[in-house]
Amino acid sequence: MLSSMTGYAAHKTIITHKKKKLTLTIVMKSVNARFFECSVRLSSSINHLETASTKKCKEKLLRGTISLSMYLDQIDLEPQSYQLVDEMAQLYVKAAKKLKKDFKLDDDISLNTLMRLPGMFVESSEREVDSPLDNTILSALDEVVEKLHQARLIEGKTIYADLKKHVTDLTNHINEISKSVEQVIAARKELVVKTVEEVVLQTASTESFFDIVQQQLDRLDIHEELMRFKTHLVLIQSVLDSHEPEKGKKIDFVLQELLREISTISAKSSDALISNRVIDVKTLLEKCREQSHNIV
Repeated sequence: MLSSMTGYAAHKTIITHKKKKLTLTIVMKSVNARFFECSVRLSSSINHLETASTKKCKEKLLRGTISLSMYLDQIDLEPQSYQLVDEMAQLYVKAAKKLKKDFKLDDDISLNTLMRLPGMFVESSEREVDSPLDNTILSALDEVVEKLHQARLIEGKTIYADLKKHVTDLTNHINEISKSVEQVIAARKELVVKTVEEVVLQTASTESFFDIVQQQLDRLDIHEELMRFKTHLVLIQSVLDSHEPEKGKKIDFVLQELLREISTISAKSSDALISNRVIDVKTLLEKCREQSHNIV
């Protein structure tokens, strides 16, 4: 099934922690991107869940830029232990004494000032994600991630229907071009032969007559390009109907090949009817590429 990269999901629930009822609010949205990116904003009391939250999003959503916000009522958790960095404190004091001496300052550095300086303390250890509260929060996140995934699948159905219609229209256009090719080549062959005959009569030379005719007709032949175009269309159909989790990049690559083939057809053909069909084909291909950029 086709999945879009854009979607939105939100969830608010009440959880119990130490006989207190807490409100947990989770909001997620995603937009298209070449790779997976996740921006996480958490309440200070659950900051330690950032890595676990990002991992859960990556496992399910695969591609896109994900914005995740989780807010939990302030709770009394066990305080995190911190450790004084002795070397940093000594450097600060030494620098303060030097400044006082060099610039003849009267003020002394206070303990309050030292406590506020960056790098004075480090966390002795990080909290582990294993408490009942953490597991409850992550379970709620699983539900929101699944809700977002389903929202992206719903939009993916619309993209799938549009692409299938575009592929059908492309098939019809290329079939009409194929029908016109034989008539165009026949008319051009008659014109080329007539022109070359006149040149041969003027130069009284027949050595390269057939070679010249063949070269001119080869430049007009677009059968190989038409065959490759049809093959690529079949490939897109198979990718759309496959069970691969990621299809967007492959579809976009095939569309680039289709654009290359139709450009060659346009360059080789000077027929007005075929040229009009080529414009319609290029327009449809651009619409398909625009859609493919939003497919996982």
